[in-house]
Amino acid sequence: SNGGSLSYEGAGIGLVLLLGFLLFDSLTPHLQDKAFESEPTLAVVQLTFGMAVVAATVSGVVLAALGILTTSVGFLVEHPEALLHLLVLSLASALTQFLISHTIRHFGPVVFTLIATTRQAISVVLSAVLFQHHMSALAAVACLIVFCIVLA
Repeated sequence: SNGGSLSYEGAGIGLVLLLGFLLFDSLTPHLQDKAFESEPTLAVVQLTFGMAVVAATVSGVVLAALGILTTSVGFLVEHPEALLHLLVLSLASALTQFLISHTIRHFGPVVFTLIATTRQAISVVLSAVLFQHHMSALAAVACLIVFCIVLA
């Protein structure tokens, strides 16, 4: 590390990971909807498990490709108390994924997108109000535009 400043390589990896996240986050509801359409007997729990396996595999591959898989495991060995935090985070993530899959199965990806976008908008506004975060006029207009586009 170079004293806490971000290297161009690190920023590049972060940008690629962020773009990958945005791509998969956009595609997931539609892929789940297609899975439910093509396999009407597919249970929400089955799809949730499949999504978890894919997410764990991708995470493992990314950690291995970046050369930090052993470092991550080593951290958990040195700090076993982190396993409880990891377990709670994993359970919350699994419950969230189950609820997302349930919503998509019964209401479709458009309704889910509206719910997720509304939640994000409320989260941004609450954060700005409760924690007195400054929000520029441009940021407020951008949020409003995105919200209006989703509702349209």
